[in-house]
Amino acid sequence: ASEYCWEYLLHPSSYPVSFYNYYSGQSFPWIQPGSIQTLTYYDTYNVIVKSGSTFTPQPIASDSEMNFNPADANFSVSQPDTEFIKGLPTVTFILSQGSLLPTVTYYDKRGRVIQVRQKGHISGAYTITTNNYYNGQPENITNTVYNTNIKHKYIPPNSVPQSITEKYTFEYDNFGRLS
Repeated sequence: ASEYCWEYLLHPSSYPVSFYNYYSGQSFPWIQPGSIQTLTYYDTYNVIVKSGSTFTPQPIASDSEMNFNPADANFSVSQPDTEFIKGLPTVTFILSQGSLLPTVTYYDKRGRVIQVRQKGHISGAYTITTNNYYNGQPENITNTVYNTNIKHKYIPPNSVPQSITEKYTFEYDNFGRLS
């Protein structure tokens, strides 16, 4: 086995690093910096930044607009889980017009998506918030979606931010079928 067969997250001394690539670059084939089309992180939302002998967690997506915000929904949303996200994609960057656009996915304690925050390619952001609970009570058997909010935010040059929110409510009959 080679020491160059596994990727791992670095402990950078500067933050954020260029092109948001916190991987070690130890795997084969080696990727040339700047040639990445899609970059996905799993299992964590943070990178540990080393400053002297101090290690501080910092968000991989450094834009504050990518932080979880339950206020973007018109319903109660549980807090995201950071303990049981092993194996789940958390932060993804997609190359668009020369820059990497972040998408951050937040999960509840059962691994269900509760919020997706995405930076737009023009100037703005998209937020999709999903409610898997009915009247504040967690559902027990199926992954039933009861409410979904989609918020589109656009910031025109030299202007006031504008946003549009779409709200979808789903109702089910006694047998759990969408009605």
